[in-house]
Amino acid sequence: MTNKLIGQASEADIKKWKGENPAGIFAIESEGHIGYFREPTRHDVNKALCSANDDKPLEGLEVLGDLLFIGGSKEILTNDLIFLGVHPLLKRKMLGKEAALVNL
Repeated sequence: MTNKLIGQASEADIKKWKGENPAGIFAIESEGHIGYFREPTRHDVNKALCSANDDKPLEGLEVLGDLLFIGGSKEILTNDLIFLGVHPLLKRKMLGKEAALVNL
């Protein structure tokens, strides 16, 4: 038997979120918590980047997390120790799909 994560959504919720977010959704698990997020748009990334500055380097990722969060445990974003492990995953999503530069 598997333990239920704090914030774990039902299959119905996941199906609903997928229908509302055709670009896709993803989940992040940490320390027994799970949060659900939609894929970022260019607009979301722009807002996040505009929020970042030298005095608060994580603020852009905090903004991105808040924009993308669709359900689950908010601890993923509000608990400092959990967020420090989560922020690299949000940054990876912010970078988008991998691309290749091809010289012609």
